[in-house]
Amino acid sequence: MIDRLEIMKETLVLVFSGLAINFPLNILVIYLLIDVFQITSALTISIASTFIFTVVALIRVYLVRLKTETKKLNKGAVIDDEKRILQERINLLEGAILDKITEADQKIGRYDE
Repeated sequence: MIDRLEIMKETLVLVFSGLAINFPLNILVIYLLIDVFQITSALTISIASTFIFTVVALIRVYLVRLKTETKKLNKGAVIDDEKRILQERINLLEGAILDKITEADQKIGRYDE
């Protein structure tokens, strides 16, 4: 089942983490390329910036997706544990009910062992 709310949360995390990381990174990259390395070619600055932003974006999106998938797996494990516990309780109740039925049948002589 598609969880639209989870998709929206992940999208917001990706977009705003990009903003929070890329704005200061852009200032740093431009400063380094122009003021420190004395690069004045617009083409060179564009290529270097694009490469740096691509690498940072790949790492950022990978980490967010990894966190999201880990959270989904952990949620699924919790649900599986809850299902297992409920099944154990059902089995115990069924056993107790069968024991009571057998006991009642023995009292009225309907059950011979």
